[in-house]
Amino acid sequence: MSSATQQLDAIAVRIAALGGGSGSVTALSDEARGSTELLGALPPRYGEVLLNLLDRLESSALFSEESCGGLNPSMQHFNNESRC
Repeated sequence: MSSATQQLDAIAVRIAALGGGSGSVTALSDEARGSTELLGALPPRYGEVLLNLLDRLESSALFSEESCGGLNPSMQHFNNESRC
């Protein structure tokens, strides 16, 4: 398994934890932003979309951890599409 795939798997774990109520936006964001091999392996538009979603997620978390629930499906969709 490549490092990029391992990094994507680690992000998927963070997304699932956030969706299950046991994760944090900070942990997901740190994991995703630190996934340099994944970001380099993705088509440029995918990396741009991921970073945009993270920015939105972090902004909403400033107000309340509960307010980011609407973005979790977007993060899950990104995770699913990036595996294609």
